[in-house]
Amino acid sequence: MKARLAKIFGAIAVMLIVLLLLGFLMPSSWSAESSLEIETDATDIFTYLNDLEKWDEWTIWSDIDSEVTDPSHGEGATRQWDDENIGSGRILIVQSDPPETLKYLITNNSGARVSGEFILTGLPKSTRITWTEKGDLGKNPLMGYLAKRIGASQAEQMDIGLEQLKARVFD
Repeated sequence: MKARLAKIFGAIAVMLIVLLLLGFLMPSSWSAESSLEIETDATDIFTYLNDLEKWDEWTIWSDIDSEVTDPSHGEGATRQWDDENIGSGRILIVQSDPPETLKYLITNNSGARVSGEFILTGLPKSTRITWTEKGDLGKNPLMGYLAKRIGASQAEQMDIGLEQLKARVFD
């Protein structure tokens, strides 16, 4: 009986080790993109992107308790959070070139990093906003299994955010 249990637990241990090793081999990075055309000037849109206080008005992450630095807009503006469900982290605006480009960096306590960018392209009667994100989940072998799904999930959240931004611009 003991020998049989030892074989079962040994097989389980081998399977867990193989799963961990495979996790190290899987890519830890992901990317997502969303775009939307809004019938307004780029300046009207950029106001909501460049100010981290205004992100509460259009992103789906507005319910996370956080603190924003002063000033809340432009290069160097930061929002920090410490949430029991998602951990702690921060977003930093690293480049702001109104009204065409905004780049940001998100870091968190798990070592994951996300770089994001908004590109606003003026069209004859509207503006196309393209939002891209690229993330790296760090060296955690379990996260390799999630990286493939995170890109698709994040793109869906970005689609929702852009639709909410569009509605907000016209309020």
